[in-house]
Amino acid sequence: MIIIKHSLIILLVSLSHLLLAQPNFTANDIVPEYNIPFKLGINPNFNGHQWSDQKSADIAVGNPDVGTEGVGIQAFRVPLPESFLEFWGYDIRVDAFQHYADLGLTENVVFLEAPSDDHRDTTFYCNGEQSTMFANIYEPIWDDGANGTPVNDDNYAALYFYRTASKYKDWVKFWEIWNEPDLDNSGTGWMPPTIPGNWYDNTPDPCIIQLRAPVYEYIRLLRIAYEVIKSVDPDAYITTGGLGYESFLDVILRFTDNPDGGAVTPEYPLTGGAYFDVLSFHVYPHINGSLKVWDNSISGFAYSRHSDAAVEGTIDFKNRFQDILYQYGYDGQTYPEKYFILTETGIPRKQFQDHIGSDAAARNYAIKLQIEAYQNNIRQVDIYQLADQASFDDGWDWLVMSGLYKQISQIQPYDVIPNEQGVACRTTTAILDGKDFDEDLTAILDLPPDIKGGAFVGSSDTVFVLWTKTDTDQSEAAFATYDFPVQLNFTSIEMRKWDYSITNNVDEMDPQNVTLTGDPVFIKGIEVGDLGDSAFDLINNVLVKPNPYYDYFELTFLLQNESDILIELYDMRGVKVFEYTQADMPQGEHTLFFEDSEFIAQGMYLGKLQVEGKRDIAFKMIRL
Repeated sequence: MIIIKHSLIILLVSLSHLLLAQPNFTANDIVPEYNIPFKLGINPNFNGHQWSDQKSADIAVGNPDVGTEGVGIQAFRVPLPESFLEFWGYDIRVDAFQHYADLGLTENVVFLEAPSDDHRDTTFYCNGEQSTMFANIYEPIWDDGANGTPVNDDNYAALYFYRTASKYKDWVKFWEIWNEPDLDNSGTGWMPPTIPGNWYDNTPDPCIIQLRAPVYEYIRLLRIAYEVIKSVDPDAYITTGGLGYESFLDVILRFTDNPDGGAVTPEYPLTGGAYFDVLSFHVYPHINGSLKVWDNSISGFAYSRHSDAAVEGTIDFKNRFQDILYQYGYDGQTYPEKYFILTETGIPRKQFQDHIGSDAAARNYAIKLQIEAYQNNIRQVDIYQLADQASFDDGWDWLVMSGLYKQISQIQPYDVIPNEQGVACRTTTAILDGKDFDEDLTAILDLPPDIKGGAFVGSSDTVFVLWTKTDTDQSEAAFATYDFPVQLNFTSIEMRKWDYSITNNVDEMDPQNVTLTGDPVFIKGIEVGDLGDSAFDLINNVLVKPNPYYDYFELTFLLQNESDILIELYDMRGVKVFEYTQADMPQGEHTLFFEDSEFIAQGMYLGKLQVEGKRDIAFKMIRL
């Protein structure tokens, strides 16, 4: 019996590997639904050996155990290169990732790349330059457990993906395949189809991209990653490396992983779009041409070096990627739509050459980009980087002066000083964390062309983020006035500025003729009631649950005195759809249960609780 029992255990362990079968689906069939609210991430970079991964996370997220408040970061983007894991062991960063999770970082991005010397392709596609890719990628991906793993151990990329995903899958949401595979040293990647040598009509030569290998090999790497990582975690998301050229996306979508010219064959049936769920891209608006355009009238460039132009350029870049995906059928009809994450971006806080660069531009870009990301289906933005790499006076390049903190490489943990950008990120996360962009409520704002922003709704409150668009080169200054719609029933508002996370200042003012500048502000509508002199938050004062709801809802509120009450619901056109009254309701907490009536359609409603015919407390509810 003992021998049989041990044999059974050995058999079960072996079968556990074999049960990790290759997926019978691709991203042409399904992309897992992603319901996580927007996250702000960081590329931490190296800041000295005294800053371990855990300590970097402490100052990024905030850790009360060590007295750090953080800068609002909710996700990390870090590399786990094969060369690093093969040398140090695959467990080397388990403790760090567990610490991330302890701090609440669960939607992390890991980029996979860089084979060890023993596993690197020895081919020289370019004179004197060895391929940077893995060897043996065209070996079979699977071998039915012949070597103790479900993948073919001789396919080095497959084994690397399998071992890494198996070890870190609980802490990683997005697996990014190779950082910037389209990094171009020829100056051709940007070219539109009208210019000879462009990548829409031509295949990038191995010598002009950092892979130093044919692009079909990158598509092969995506395919290996998709099959292997999905076998380990079907809910994982496979992403492209941070792409910098939409033309390279076109290459991925029009070719297969066939080494013979990327042709479709029975062995290579699908083009590259079948092997990733999410498009990861990189944008630095000061170097990608977003902020300048050639003007013949002045025989030079006309500049728009301000945060609004930078954000518009970033969103326009995302939309150009989106257009190409739609052209190849990734539109939610032919094939599932893909999600977007922006895994490197930022504006330096010091100007170099003709680039944009200031503290005000950097912080305003960080806030405005997050607002636009919410509105444009970008699920995560990863700022580059955690800290400046030099002092302000000694900074020599824009990449050096782009941190959320001032230089930390010369100090010991945790005596750090955030830059304005870091303070702004902490404020934005603190106020908007867990909220969703509300398109309907934003439409009610009826914002004029010179004002931007939106409404963000959470389970307990609603926040409006507004600012005046800037239009002057090298300036963040702009001014406009705004009146909140009367149907929102605001008698006053609370305004918080970008530095609220360190000042805790709240300005209360009239909701009409509100002065807005180029700096975004966070606004909550409030109403002063008769039951005291304090201001009540319009959402918090009445609890609606469940919210959103299907067929019933409950309203919970507190009366300090016996009162007559009136409850009304209005649709987004201002039409009353529901009314409830009760006279002489006793003092105390009350919960009213309402079964939904058929005439209340799906959508969002604004409610009013009126006490003694004098006081309206507004709340919001959504029927699904």
